[in-house]
Amino acid sequence: MTTELDFEEWGTITVHEDIVPGQVIQFHPSKYNYHPKIKAMHEALVKWGEENGRDIGICIKSAKGWPVPCAIVFPKEDLK
Repeated sequence: MTTELDFEEWGTITVHEDIVPGQVIQFHPSKYNYHPKIKAMHEALVKWGEENGRDIGICIKSAKGWPVPCAIVFPKEDLK
């Protein structure tokens, strides 16, 4: 099980824990090749979530009141 995720290849992140239940992960891709790095960061987060029992929301690229671009990390729901 993976417990760490290194975004250094693409940029940095900020974790916002006070916006919604769960965590909001704001992506700060490095300037060169910006948009593909956002996609790579989100894909890495989704993969990490699958390996660690977390659901990852869509990549929010533009929304008033949200730290963008970002994704929301939720505890995985047990849908029985």
